[in-house]
Amino acid sequence: MRAGLLGWKGMAALCVACLALGGCGEEAGPQVRADAVPADAVLAQLYATSCQQCHASPAAGAPLTGDAQAWAPRLAKGMDTLLEH
Repeated sequence: MRAGLLGWKGMAALCVACLALGGCGEEAGPQVRADAVPADAVLAQLYATSCQQCHASPAAGAPLTGDAQAWAPRLAKGMDTLLEH
C-alpha cells in the first residue's frame, strides 16, 4: 500500500473509514458493499488508486473492505504494522 499522497495519517484515516463502512450484523460471509468508499473525495481517490484493486476482490486474498472480522486482528497489531504490510 502506498502512503505518499496523504502520508501515515491519511492512510490511517482511510483504513479506519473503510473498516467503519463494513457495518455490523450476522452475515453468511465477507461481502463487499458497492458503496464502501470513503465519503471524503481525497480519501475516495486514494482508495480507488491504491486499495480497491486488492481489497474489493476476494480472489486477491487481501481482507475485504467492510469485513470487520478480517480487519480486527490486523488493526489490533497497530497502525504502523498494518501500513507496513
